[in-house]
Amino acid sequence: MFKRFRVLVLFFALLLLPLGLFLHINHNTAALAEQDEIPISIETRPMRLVSGMSADQQRCSITLKVPAAVQPLTLILDNAGPVQVWVNDQQVYLSSSQDPYQRIQFVTLPQAEGTLTLSLAPSELQRNDAVSTSQPYSPPGMLLAGPQAALSASHVAFGITMFYAGFYLLLMMSSLTLFQKKKEETYLLLLAAASLVSLLRVLALSAFPLFPLSYAQCSLIMPGIFLMTTLCQLLIIMMLLKPAIPARLQAVFTPRILTAGFALLMLLQYITPEGVETLIRILAVIPILILFVRADQRHLPGTFPLVCGYAVWESILLFYYLIYNRGAMQAGELMIVYMLPQLGFLFFMMMAALVINRKFAAKFDESESLNRELEQMNANLDHLVDERTQQLQKEQAQKQRMIMKVLHDVRSPIFVLKGCLQQLEAKDEGQQRNLSTMRQRLEVLEGLSDDLFLSVKLENHELAFVFDEVCLNDLLTHLAEAHQVSARQKQIRMNLILPKQAVWVWADDLRLQRVFDNLLRNALAHTPEGGQIDCVCSVKGEQIEIRIQDTGEGIDPEELPQLFDAFYTGNRSQGSGLGLAIAREIVEAHRGTIEVEATSKEGTVFLVRLKMLNSTSDSMIK
Repeated sequence: MFKRFRVLVLFFALLLLPLGLFLHINHNTAALAEQDEIPISIETRPMRLVSGMSADQQRCSITLKVPAAVQPLTLILDNAGPVQVWVNDQQVYLSSSQDPYQRIQFVTLPQAEGTLTLSLAPSELQRNDAVSTSQPYSPPGMLLAGPQAALSASHVAFGITMFYAGFYLLLMMSSLTLFQKKKEETYLLLLAAASLVSLLRVLALSAFPLFPLSYAQCSLIMPGIFLMTTLCQLLIIMMLLKPAIPARLQAVFTPRILTAGFALLMLLQYITPEGVETLIRILAVIPILILFVRADQRHLPGTFPLVCGYAVWESILLFYYLIYNRGAMQAGELMIVYMLPQLGFLFFMMMAALVINRKFAAKFDESESLNRELEQMNANLDHLVDERTQQLQKEQAQKQRMIMKVLHDVRSPIFVLKGCLQQLEAKDEGQQRNLSTMRQRLEVLEGLSDDLFLSVKLENHELAFVFDEVCLNDLLTHLAEAHQVSARQKQIRMNLILPKQAVWVWADDLRLQRVFDNLLRNALAHTPEGGQIDCVCSVKGEQIEIRIQDTGEGIDPEELPQLFDAFYTGNRSQGSGLGLAIAREIVEAHRGTIEVEATSKEGTVFLVRLKMLNSTSDSMIK
């Protein structure tokens, strides 16, 4: 049972503390008198001023028991406005200042010993103002022994006011700064609003002209400030403990509905002020306590700091009302009078800020934990990538060694067979036809092994290029003549078109011959009988373009992106799929480009572009 309602036990335990402290202060009244403090017996009659009341009916009377050999008394009036002061029914002070912004007045009373009666009443200006606002006249005042004590007390009051104002200003700025970064955390905006309202309350209640409003104007806005403070307090608790609100009530207790309700109560506060403040506090306390109980049962973080902050706020208010309205107030209790009205809400704001800081700290810890996990995952991934890379490199090296071994094993018998064929051809003419067929097959096998060998060398960047000045006219003419025999056998017309002047490139003659030899072989292989192959060399600015076009069946456009990949044969090739890959590697080694233009009906066009040799500076490979 205790665990279910322990927050209520904590709340009411803190609420009972001011009662014990109040009894303790009353018990020590005599002891305070021996320490040169002034025990004051107050008989006040705060009332609402109405037209037609006499000056005697409007007085607040205080009976003083002044010890012997005490310094002259100084009366400090805070936010009293224009006022009249009587001592033993003799007027000793009449406020002559008509400045409505005057907040604090020092009244030096005539030195007296024994019992005297101090009476306060509003001046004519204050009475007229009070009638219009319908507010009770109960000016806050404090009696001190000697002018020096009064001055020190005012300095203390000013210091306390500045401390409160600085704290609320700093809290408001920090909350707004965090809200700019985390706009989804709406409780930060509420905390900033509560800080602003509290700052306005401190300035409005200050004994110093820190707020550009008169005493009457401040009295008029104070009920609204009180309601806004209570509203912000309730909304902050609701937002921080939102999971404790039942789901069916979350649609009812929204910030808009609560704000509208408090606006209605604010209107009632100005229409019928009696009892509305007490009603508001009861309406606010009950749902807050229920929310605290539900939050504690759900073990929501931040519940106990908020309970402590709210309980201290309520208990300090209770203690303040008891001290302010009791039958004996000590002059040395100036700190209590100035500190208590704001100290409670300041403590609540500190607890709310603590809970918010804990929420941000928890999110930061979670973010740090996720970052550490991510870093660990990245480290593991890097390790896996390194392992996989090493494994692939090892497999690639093994594959290359295997290919080289196979090439060696294939090329060795080819050379032996070619030598044997040459001997057979020389001795026996009757076997020429069979031997010719065998030679063709061996040449195909030799070409395949050469392609594979060259591909491996190019992939490993182990192929050496011997660059020199090469005349493309001579190179292309030689290749075209070499393929004329095959073209005539298939009745294919081969056209070679060259520039009138010789064009030169800086290239490896043998490797470049391999490129155009592969392209012409492909064109012959895929051009039907009676077709045509055009090899056109032209100068395009500083580049030489070699265009090889056939009238074959063409290439499917979907195959074009993979056409220059190693071992890609497509749907029409019966070769190894290495020729075009080798051609691209060689052309790119010459800082050139090779492209293909093809359709499935109009044949294929290969374009090779190389840089033309113009000067000796172009003869250097950088």
